[in-house]
Amino acid sequence: MGHQGSPLDGSFLTGHPEKLTDFGHRAVHETAVAAKATIAAFYGNGPKRSLYASCSTGGRIGLMEAYRYPDDYDGISAVAPANQMVPLMIMSLWTGAATMRRTRPVACRRPSCRWCRRRRLRACDADDGVNDGIIGHPPACRFDPVVLQCKAGDAADCLTEQQVAAIRAVYAGPKNPRTGKQIYPGLSVGSEAQMAALTVGQEPFPVATTFFKGPVFNNPAWNFRSFDYDRDTQRALDYGSNALDIPPDGLDRFFKGGRKLLLSHGWADGLIPAQSTVNFYEALVKDIGRSRAKNGVRLFMAPGMGHCAGGAGPSSVDWLGTLDQWVETGKAPERVLASNLPNQPPRTRPLCPHPQVAKYKGQGSTDEAQNFSCAKP
Repeated sequence: MGHQGSPLDGSFLTGHPEKLTDFGHRAVHETAVAAKATIAAFYGNGPKRSLYASCSTGGRIGLMEAYRYPDDYDGISAVAPANQMVPLMIMSLWTGAATMRRTRPVACRRPSCRWCRRRRLRACDADDGVNDGIIGHPPACRFDPVVLQCKAGDAADCLTEQQVAAIRAVYAGPKNPRTGKQIYPGLSVGSEAQMAALTVGQEPFPVATTFFKGPVFNNPAWNFRSFDYDRDTQRALDYGSNALDIPPDGLDRFFKGGRKLLLSHGWADGLIPAQSTVNFYEALVKDIGRSRAKNGVRLFMAPGMGHCAGGAGPSSVDWLGTLDQWVETGKAPERVLASNLPNQPPRTRPLCPHPQVAKYKGQGSTDEAQNFSCAKP
């Protein structure tokens, strides 16, 4: 947004504060304004309703629209939003630092990795009442990778002490070493299949490394291992937070207009921690009050879904159609139907409004949504 280049290269921001503004929020706003003017000029009237639906950085922009330009859209669907973006970039560095050692990387790259994933799944798969290859509610999974540690040495069916420490760090997420404050959540148990982009290679996710090498430090030779999670965290926030991050206590104007916000995130997202969206939603509800939240915002967590789509769990959802119906009728969705992708065996599941989760009723096919109900975890 606001430039031409690789979607994973943040160096274009270096020395160009106007590009940070364009990428952060202005580009989509100006597009919305121009689109409405074009529609009005062609049809004689502007649009009756304006809806927005996107994922990842697009999801973050949806939240930014609600925050900065609440009149642009009547309803916004944000899936796996990359918010708060600056702390998210710090999380990428943290994850890389935990797994990309200078001498011997400790990320799982051997057959033991598949074995480890199976052990994690076995520990928590049945919590929702069915063994289906999906961890239904990862926050309730009390899995500690230390149970997989080798008794001595190294082997294909266990983890080294260093690997256990690395996995624990990935789950825990970055903290300020001086204050102990959580900078950003860690990745969820069950998201391991998609973690390779952050844990395998010479450097962490390129969006993060180019962001810090370029506009934050303006040093192409900067090494992610030198990042100070106290001092440098504040430096990064000072540079980009105002343009890139959305505070949960800043959406009051959006909801005062009766507008709708539909949030979702896959629990198996290995790029953006799902807990970040849960935290944002819960802080938002606290800020606007449960009464207004009941009419204006919903969060649907998707078990087994990766980043935006895919994964072991049903991930095909008509988010735009769901949002459209909500905006038109004023009736908030109480559950959303998710289906497997066309290249997967047929399966449907209900996605439940947070904090509820889908529970198997005890009879009928576990591949059919009608045999699940929404209940407290």
